[in-house]
Amino acid sequence: NSFTAALTNDGSVYTWGDGTYGAIGNNDIQNKSTPTLVIGNHSFISISVGSFFTRGLKKDGSTWAWEYNAHGRLGDGTTSNRSSPISTIGQHSFIHICAHGTSSLALKNNGTVWAWGRNTYGALGDGTTTNRSSPVSIIGNHSFITLSGCVDSGLALKEDGSAWAWGDNTTGQLGDGTRIHKSSPISILGNYKFYKINGYYWHVIGLLGKPANKITTTKIASNRIGNACIKINSSFNSSANKVFLRYIDKSGNNPCDIYLLGEKRG
Repeated sequence: NSFTAALTNDGSVYTWGDGTYGAIGNNDIQNKSTPTLVIGNHSFISISVGSFFTRGLKKDGSTWAWEYNAHGRLGDGTTSNRSSPISTIGQHSFIHICAHGTSSLALKNNGTVWAWGRNTYGALGDGTTTNRSSPVSIIGNHSFITLSGCVDSGLALKEDGSAWAWGDNTTGQLGDGTRIHKSSPISILGNYKFYKINGYYWHVIGLLGKPANKITTTKIASNRIGNACIKINSSFNSSANKVFLRYIDKSGNNPCDIYLLGEKRG
């Protein structure tokens, strides 16, 4: 559905657009043509929007969501739609959230990643393809520092710069040299030391090297790559069906290489 969610400095969330299933978060399903306050006197520190739902993270580590709840993507233990924020169940404290496609990922301070929602292709990374309406831990003794996701795939980065992925691999977006879906994390091929990863619909972008201003990746994903690097060229490798983008920092030195994993679409 077509709607916009915006976070203000005081932690309030305003939404507008298509109100189907309760996207506006004000206890109705009406469309809104102007910003409308999400009810409940909530104060969020970050928000993330998935497919037909919005998720917010509070300072206390709790995460809340509203709108469409098919497959349990809101994480409240049900599949009932919600037109106002509902807390994800369990005594969890998260530091980073990522609503992607029809599921959610959340990172804890100890480096563990938790997931819930639709588990098609193993998108939740728990070794199954069973949908989950409450958080489950991704399997494996992993410690991650940040995360992202594609439509039905999860992505995470470790402190050593290695990138890991799981879920849908139809276009090779997991970067393991195959197109076989994975229901638990696998390492992306190559001895790359990534600084940042971002997932989009069916592809992944990973940034190598360090920008000149020494921005570092933290567990709260507070880096701002766009302020440090500018794109200088791009090319499409037709034989590999991959896009290669090259960035350089604004001082003109220290190139930052970006690799796009997966197929070019459009």
